[in-house]
Amino acid sequence: MIPISRAWPVTASSRITTANRVLLLVLALTGCGRPPSAPHVLLITIDTCRADRIGCYDAQADWTPVLDRLAGRGVTFTDATAPVPLTLPSHASILTGLYPDRHGVRDNGAARLPDDAETLAEILRSAGWNTAGFLAAVPLERRYGTAQGFDLYDDAFVQDPVAGDLLNRLYTDQRPADVVVDAALPWIRGAATGPDPFFAWIHFFDPHSPQQPPSHIAARVRSSPYDGEVAFVDEQIGRLLDGLGDVVERCVVLVTADHGESLGEHDESSHGFFVYDASMRVPWIMAGPDLPSGRRVDDPVSLVQIMPTLLDLLGLPIPDDLDGTSTLPLLAGERADPTPIYAESLFPRLNFGWSGSRSWRRGSWKYIEAPRPELYDLAQDPGETRNLMSERAEVAGELHRELRKFLARGGELGAVSLEVDEQTRLQLDALGYVGGDGVGHDDELWDFEARDPKEMIALYHDLNQLPGVVMESPKDQERAFVDALVAGDPENLSILERILRLRLRVDDDQGATETCRRIVEVDPEHAKGWKTLASLLADENDPAGAVWAYSEATRLLPSDGALASDHALSLESLGETDRAMDEYDRALELDPALPAAVNGKALLLSRSGRKREAASVLRAGLPHLADDLETINNLAWILADASIDPTEAYELARRARELAPDDPAVLDTYGWAAIRSGRSGEAVAPLTEAWRVTRNDEVRGHLGVALAESGREEEGIAHVRAAIAARPELANIAELAKWNR
Repeated sequence: MIPISRAWPVTASSRITTANRVLLLVLALTGCGRPPSAPHVLLITIDTCRADRIGCYDAQADWTPVLDRLAGRGVTFTDATAPVPLTLPSHASILTGLYPDRHGVRDNGAARLPDDAETLAEILRSAGWNTAGFLAAVPLERRYGTAQGFDLYDDAFVQDPVAGDLLNRLYTDQRPADVVVDAALPWIRGAATGPDPFFAWIHFFDPHSPQQPPSHIAARVRSSPYDGEVAFVDEQIGRLLDGLGDVVERCVVLVTADHGESLGEHDESSHGFFVYDASMRVPWIMAGPDLPSGRRVDDPVSLVQIMPTLLDLLGLPIPDDLDGTSTLPLLAGERADPTPIYAESLFPRLNFGWSGSRSWRRGSWKYIEAPRPELYDLAQDPGETRNLMSERAEVAGELHRELRKFLARGGELGAVSLEVDEQTRLQLDALGYVGGDGVGHDDELWDFEARDPKEMIALYHDLNQLPGVVMESPKDQERAFVDALVAGDPENLSILERILRLRLRVDDDQGATETCRRIVEVDPEHAKGWKTLASLLADENDPAGAVWAYSEATRLLPSDGALASDHALSLESLGETDRAMDEYDRALELDPALPAAVNGKALLLSRSGRKREAASVLRAGLPHLADDLETINNLAWILADASIDPTEAYELARRARELAPDDPAVLDTYGWAAIRSGRSGEAVAPLTEAWRVTRNDEVRGHLGVALAESGREEEGIAHVRAAIAARPELANIAELAKWNR
């Protein structure tokens, strides 16, 4: 281990012996648990950033002067690989030093880093560093477990809804680099004045699609919007470092990316689908006290080595169960056998049921396990264009055996599966992700008999166009696009479910119904498909269809009380009152506090002339639903209208009015309860407002009674007469009959 106080020699031949490293480690750990004069640490991750879009990696990229200067005064790892081409799992690997098969997070949105994963932030906080993270986008919200160990975790990128079309609003839950720097600088400056060092993680999202660099950057960097976004991040990193002033001299600054971006290589236009270097090769630049200047390390490294490298550099012990190892021996000139590098993508498997792929690299050889395996010599073929499987089968076989041995090493932590809510799914959809089941055991996840992702990439591109097509295209164009999409993989439920989510979001009930029918045709046991179909058919006033679909849904979800209540309502609308009553009873057995079941059964009884039974049902539910407006108002109405207990009705109606003082149904109930309990004068104002809003004839009749009984007979009689003329059956109500003169 290299202590903080040791200056690095700049010659390539410099070495530190194992004995010296052990001695220095002992010296470094004496005292208060961290090395004296321990530096601050600034970890910067740039989402979706290719290494070759930075000048120190490719001289043609002349738009990153800040990162180029940082490389000039530090170390550049020229051949760094991401463990997975997705934001959340890759960052989980950066923070834990573990590959995805061990920390368990394999996809965005559907899994949480387990609490027993020890993060870099947790280790540094325990050793005396103040810790803070400043995040830029949805995949790294704290709910996904990456906040572990941070005193401050600023993920305040969820913005208020903005004006404009729905598709654009789906992109708002992120923040640009300048806003991230605005949030981070005050905390870092404050932390730098204290006695303890700080660790700050700054995450930038801008190079991720959609790429829309600021106008001043777009005018300067004309090669592509993607390059412009990288340039904008570079500018903001410069602003961040300049804002630290002299503090930066006491900082270890490490800049990397979670993954790259395929810009057409292998027919991929983004990332996540393959494990080719276009989306896996990333920058890794590191500068700070005691690090050499202008050093370039060509040895292949993985991002799982960031955590142990930083701990080694800070003089802190490295946990012995990490997948990653420190890269400092490479800087000291120590050479050993190449460290094998693992990478994977389960995105196609988790989201579409297609096969995933994984790679094993040793030296320049890279083996990709997929339905059709691949082997590349990156020294001769960095673009991975010539598959050498048939020519170098012995090399492929050796790497395959090494990969199998590696995968059997054990030590999995087991991530926590999360339910992906509809809003999160739409956010992920908008970012090009889908959000499948992001956890699972390897024997469940890897199926190389499934459809080869190389054969499905064109269909995947169409899927990325789906949100825009559904939300913005004319219906005939949308239908044609969706039909062609489904034809590419007709039995794929993931695709059908994605279409359904988007059609529901834009209130395309007809299209959603068609999609639901297709879903249950493909999978007759698809409970959510039946449930959604039933709801759609009920809304379309197709009671027979709704009952059929609800019957199937309740067969599959017999413990869903809300579903049973909805089923009862559909049966009632079809005139099957006995079956409806049975379903309401079943719903209440499952959940006595279910408002829809309590009120649904009571109203069914009331409409059947069983008013007292209806009141009993509502009274039984009231202790569970003390603040439920519908329950209180319905009970008040029945008690007043059936003259069961007008006084209690008045008290309940008053409670309902307190809860919803402007609700016309509540005002009508209050007015009628007031009339029936001898308080007609109190009924005039609420009934006047209810009549103004609703223009309902029964409400008008109630208002007429209130006016007539309050001394305004002529005005009241006029209202009563008009109400009965419009609805003659109102003459059966005693009070209206009395004033129908």
